Amino acid sequence: MSKVDFKREPTDIAKLAKEIAAIANTDDPQATYYQDSDLRDFGFVIVGAVNGDITGYDDWREHNCPPEEEEKVKDCLIQRLQNYIYPLPNLGLYRFEREGKPFWVILIYPSYEQPHVMLKDGPDVQKHAVYVRKVSTSQLAGAEDYARFLRKAVRGAVEPLESKLADLKRRLEALEGSWSILQKLLMQKGLESLFAGEAPSSAEIQGGLSHLALSPGGSLEEVARSMRLFKMDPVEEALFREVARLREGLTNLPWHLSGDPGEWWQVLKQVEELTQPLLRGLGELIVADREDKYALLVQRALESLGRAAIPPYFVTSWSSSAEALRLYPLLLSVHHLGMLAHFHRRAAYLKLILDLAFQTRVEQNPRNVLPWLRDYFYTHTYAFFEAKYASWCDPLGWHLYNLLFVDPALTWIHLPPAVREEAAQYASPSSPSGALAIYMEGEFVLGLLALKPQLGAQRVRPLYGLYAYVLPLERIKSIESLLARPPEHLCQILDLSGKTFEPYLRALAENLGGSAKCFSGASYFKGLADQAASGTLGSCPPTPPTP
Repeated sequence: MSKVDFKREPTDIAKLAKEIAAIANTDDPQATYYQDSDLRDFGFVIVGAVNGDITGYDDWREHNCPPEEEEKVKDCLIQRLQNYIYPLPNLGLYRFEREGKPFWVILIYPSYEQPHVMLKDGPDVQKHAVYVRKVSTSQLAGAEDYARFLRKAVRGAVEPLESKLADLKRRLEALEGSWSILQKLLMQKGLESLFAGEAPSSAEIQGGLSHLALSPGGSLEEVARSMRLFKMDPVEEALFREVARLREGLTNLPWHLSGDPGEWWQVLKQVEELTQPLLRGLGELIVADREDKYALLVQRALESLGRAAIPPYFVTSWSSSAEALRLYPLLLSVHHLGMLAHFHRRAAYLKLILDLAFQTRVEQNPRNVLPWLRDYFYTHTYAFFEAKYASWCDPLGWHLYNLLFVDPALTWIHLPPAVREEAAQYASPSSPSGALAIYMEGEFVLGLLALKPQLGAQRVRPLYGLYAYVLPLERIKSIESLLARPPEHLCQILDLSGKTFEPYLRALAENLGGSAKCFSGASYFKGLADQAASGTLGSCPPTPPTP
C-alpha cells in the first residue's frame, strides 16, 4: 500500500533508501487500512514478510550491521541511509517474533521536511530524484506532488507563528483583565478612604485589594482572578518557575547527537547543571514540608517536566540519545525526591513517586515512572555509561550514586543529620563515609515502590540498581536493618499493615537477573524472603483501627 511495504529481506541499501524516502514523501491522511487512527501518515517497511505472511529474517551482516541487536542495527542503518537521503526522515526500528520467526519493522514518522531527495545513484535510483509511492510502487514525483510539498512547507512555517500569536493574545487578554480589575477596585473604593490619607505600605495595599476582591460588587470571574493574583502561594510560584526555567534550558539542547562519547558526556553534564537548582529546591522543600502540603503540586510539576522529552511537531528528526537526555532531569528528580522522602518519613511524597507517570513520543498512554523511566533512559544511553564505568555491575546506578551522594552530593546534604551520622557504621574502603550503603537503601525502597503495581502480574520488571547485585556485606546491612524494623511510612505506602516484606522479596528473588561479569542478588533476596516466611524477619506494625 502507499505507506506500507513488505520485504522478504533488506534490498540493496540504495533501493531501501529509495523506498523509505518515497514513503516519507507520501501523505495518506485518511489511512483507512490502519485499525488505529493515530497511525495515520506513519509508514512501515516490514522486513522478513511477504504480502503480510511472516517468512523470518534476522541477519543484517550483508549491510555491515550487527545481526540481532536492535539499537545497533538502527544506528548502523541510519548512518548508511544518511549517505543516500537528504534530509533523512525520522525512523524507528523494532524487532519482533511470531511463532519463532523474527521480523523487523522500520517505522517512518510523518514528515514535515518533504521532499526527501536521493543523494546518490544506485540500482533503479537516480541522484537528485524525488520519489513518492503510488499504491504499492515507488515513482518519480510529479507536478501535483511538488505543489503538495510547497503547501506543506508554507503551512509548517506559518503554524508556529500563529501559535505564538495566539499565545501572546491570551497573555495580553489576561493582563488587560488584571488591569481592569485593579482599575475597578481603585475607582470603587479609593485608596484614600481605605487608609485614611496615610501612605500605605505595599503589604497594606495588597491586603486592601484582596479585601476589595471579596466585596459583593464584583463578578465571580473578577473576584476569583483577584484572589489568584494576590494570594498566590510563593512556593507554588517558585516551583513551577524553576521547572519552566529547566524546560527552557532543555529546549536549547541539540536534537541530534553523534555517537562520540565526548560530545555525549558534555551534553549530559550540561543537563545535570541545568537540573541542580531544581534538585536543591526540592531538597529544601522536603526538609521544610513536614505536613506533606506540597506533594501534589510537586507531582504536577514533575509531570510537566516529563513532557519536555516529546519533540515539538516542527522537529521532525532526532536521535534517540538526545530524546533520552531530556528525560534525565525527571529521572534525577525521582531518585532524589524518593530517597529524601524515605529518609525524612514523608509518605505523601513516596506516594507521588508511585503515582507519577511519563509519556514518550511513540506511546499513546503514559507509563509509570517506576520502573519504566530508568529502562527507557538506559536503553538509549547504556553504551556511554558502560564505557565509563566498565567495572561496575550497574553503571547508571554508580553514576547516580556519585552525583547524588558524593559530588556535588545533592541528596546527601539534605538527608536528616541522624541518617548521615548512622552511615558511619557502614563505612567501607570505597565509601569511607558509609554513604554508599545509605544510597543502596534508598534505591532499594524505590525498587519496592516499583514492584507494588506489578505484584501478581505474569511479567514483573524490577527497578535495577546497585542493590540488585551481590555486593560486600557491609553495603547491604542497611537494607537488612530496614527489613528488620520496617518503618511505618513505607508499610503504609506498600499496604503491609501487620505483614512482612515477603511478597516483595520473592518478586525480587524470582525476577532479578545477572550478567557475564556480575552475580544477581536473587539468592540473597530469596534468603531474606525465607526469613520473612519463617517469622525471623521484622513485620510492619498493624494499623490501629479507625475510631
